[in-house]
Amino acid sequence: MSEFYPDDTDILDYSNNENSIITHSNDVLSVMNETTDLSEYSGSFETLLNNSFFTDLAELMEDKKVVNFFDKYLNDKQELKTTMLYMKLYREIQIKYKSKNHKEIDKMATLYIINVIMNTPKLRNSVILSVTDHYNDDAKIKKAISDANLLTH
Repeated sequence: MSEFYPDDTDILDYSNNENSIITHSNDVLSVMNETTDLSEYSGSFETLLNNSFFTDLAELMEDKKVVNFFDKYLNDKQELKTTMLYMKLYREIQIKYKSKNHKEIDKMATLYIINVIMNTPKLRNSVILSVTDHYNDDAKIKKAISDANLLTH
């Protein structure tokens, strides 16, 4: 498995109790099990509340649009990978367009560029390979966007 999608057995080993909360920080999984006295976890709760990832996650998951999107498009690992690919591509187009044109790109223009890239076999393959093989290396995604030559006025 890639580091972006850890081996499911790592998580399953920790989640035998359906009431466990599993946290991940610096490649360490921690488990907080259900207890009748929640006060013994006050330090853990404070850690969660001070963790920007968890506070951002909570804020996102309280947004009805995000929850609807999540429920509709993130039902299994393949949908997750596909959706992340499109989200990464969408964001990279926004960034590239703004750096090139010094203004924000319209969402319909962004969707059009994604459509062209994903319907052009060479560009599609380049983007998919860059995301699946080298998620942290944006160079191939940026090259595919540039190769599409769709960001000009």
